[in-house]
Amino acid sequence: MERNWTRKEPIIAAILSFLIPGLGQIYNEDVNRGVTIMVVQVILVVLGVVMLIASPVAGAVLLLGPLLLWIWNISDAVNGAKEINRKIEEEEERKRLIEEKRKLETIELNEFIESLRKDYALFKNGILSEEEFIKRKETTISQLRIKKIDRGSEDFLYAIIPLKKEQILTDQDLKVIKEMLQFKD
Repeated sequence: MERNWTRKEPIIAAILSFLIPGLGQIYNEDVNRGVTIMVVQVILVVLGVVMLIASPVAGAVLLLGPLLLWIWNISDAVNGAKEINRKIEEEEERKRLIEEKRKLETIELNEFIESLRKDYALFKNGILSEEEFIKRKETTISQLRIKKIDRGSEDFLYAIIPLKKEQILTDQDLKVIKEMLQFKD
């Protein structure tokens, strides 16, 4: 099950744990750990005070436990916040890579059409030769062999009708596209 973490500020976790041991862990959404630290801290303080009354030296030594737990708890809260932020960053990076991969594997219909229109405009305005235009058009169309389209085949064909009307695509181009989309005449 995926967890929806929210970013945490390590300094806030530290301040909360400084004020009340375990509170920084609760801020980090680790309630069980935070409550456990609180309970253990209370028990250690009570035992230390009781021992302090019975034996001042033993009680003073025993009160080192709550002090050490208090110091450790601040560090633990900071590290917990940093770990949450690291997990969030890893998840964001994973999602970014998945989206990037999807874009590399998919032909966006609008980009396909705009690429053909751009090359045609360059050709019509004498910037590309007819040979260069045909080569670029073939390269654009050939992407259909290796990439998925972002629409259904019929929607894709319907959307490129204007390219036929504008004489950017020829009948032969449409035949090749249909074959690549697995349409039969």
